[in-house]
Amino acid sequence: NNTSYSPRFLKAALRHNTIKKFIPIKKEEILEKHQTLINNYPRIAVCSKVIMKDYSIQHIPMIDFHLPISNKNLLIIKDYCRILGLKHGFILNSGESFHFIGNELMSWNNLYRLLTQSLLLSPIVDKSWISHQLIEKSCSLRISKKHNIYPQVIAQI
Repeated sequence: NNTSYSPRFLKAALRHNTIKKFIPIKKEEILEKHQTLINNYPRIAVCSKVIMKDYSIQHIPMIDFHLPISNKNLLIIKDYCRILGLKHGFILNSGESFHFIGNELMSWNNLYRLLTQSLLLSPIVDKSWISHQLIEKSCSLRISKKHNIYPQVIAQI
C-alpha cells in the first residue's frame, strides 16, 4: 500500500556489477604484488577461482557476513564456520562486519552448497552478496579500503 512505490526499486535491487578485470597472480607473487595492486586499483577484491596446474578450477571458500563487529558476533561467526564444516581459514573485520576466507580449496559444487546453505542462515550472512556470487559462479571479497579501513584478520580457525 505504499503510494511512493516504483518499479525502478525492483530493477535497482536486481542490478549486478560484473567483474570488470581479472588480474591473474601466481601464488608466489601474491605478497610482492599485493601492495602495488591496492595502490593502483581503488576497488580491488580477491576472487575465489584458483586455476590449478592441470587447468582445473577450484575455489577458495568465502563468506560475507551481515553482523556488526562485536565479540558476541565473532562467537556466532565461529559457530557458523564450525557447523558448516569450514575448519581452516581466517575471519576478518571488514570495517563494518565480518568476512571469512578459507585456506582449503573446494570444487564449485561444494562452494555452491556452502553458499546455498548459508542463505538459510540469513540475516547472519549477506544474502544479496551470496546472490551475486551465485550469478558470477565464484566469490569475491574486497581487500581495498572502505571507510578508510582495510580488512584485517582478527581470528583464525
